[in-house]
Amino acid sequence: MDREVLEHIVLQGRQSSLPPIEEAIKSAVSERLSAGKPVLALTILMESFRPVDIGIYGGHSRSITPNFDALAREGILFQNAYATGGVTRTGQEAVWCGYLGGQETSTMRGREDVRIKCLPALLKAKYGQKADTAWLHGGDGGFDGQRNYWQRQGVNKVTSRDDFDAEAP
Repeated sequence: MDREVLEHIVLQGRQSSLPPIEEAIKSAVSERLSAGKPVLALTILMESFRPVDIGIYGGHSRSITPNFDALAREGILFQNAYATGGVTRTGQEAVWCGYLGGQETSTMRGREDVRIKCLPALLKAKYGQKADTAWLHGGDGGFDGQRNYWQRQGVNKVTSRDDFDAEAP
């Protein structure tokens, strides 16, 4: 996103009594914009991890997530953000779409009759090409129709393990 779009988002926010996390986000974005620095909003969904596996959540002294821990220290970490969903697709739908999907109600699995607009589509509708979105997945992008779903939702760049050499770690 460019400076104009981010200024609009920050300045359109409520002016009084923001919850602490909203105030922290607004403050961080305002600071960066005032300094002429770009802002990156990044959502990381980590499936099948327990707090004991993640250093920033007080895990073992030898964290298995040092890069995530570094990102969390530099940004804003949501300590109590959870997504409903027994499987990957329903967790993604909950976080990016606000849709509480289930085994039989997933919007990804051939349910094209469900017309939910997720965050990438909403950003595109409001900001057009200024909203640059990406979906990066470490697994099979075709599983459960994820790649096609996020492309239909307006994601600019969709990357999964199929986009890397078979020898890549």
